[in-house]
Amino acid sequence: GVIHRPEDLKIAHRLSALWMEVQRDSGRRWTVPDMAARLHVSPGYLHHLMKQHHGASPMDMVFRIRMKRAEHLLRCTDDKLESIAEAVGYRNASAFSEGFRRSSGQRPGEFRAQNRMA
Repeated sequence: GVIHRPEDLKIAHRLSALWMEVQRDSGRRWTVPDMAARLHVSPGYLHHLMKQHHGASPMDMVFRIRMKRAEHLLRCTDDKLESIAEAVGYRNASAFSEGFRRSSGQRPGEFRAQNRMA
């Protein structure tokens, strides 16, 4: 929505800074309480802000960011799935593969084969 009040603008900037941090450190074990603490709000209020500003839960947003990073790594590197899984916050390649398939509709290897950068 449109942001009218200065405090709403402040929150939008703080949320944006949080998502940039998640992008930089997508392998970290992010939790809602940890993210809320970084914004100096309660976990419940973070959920409210996320629904209001992004139409998604905090962990949905983390998942989206991780999958975008995974797509980039699959397209642009020769990294093994285990390495990509770890880089985007998964403990193992099979859990990562399942999450990636849920996100993209393809297994990571299929995605890489079809989207490889030259």
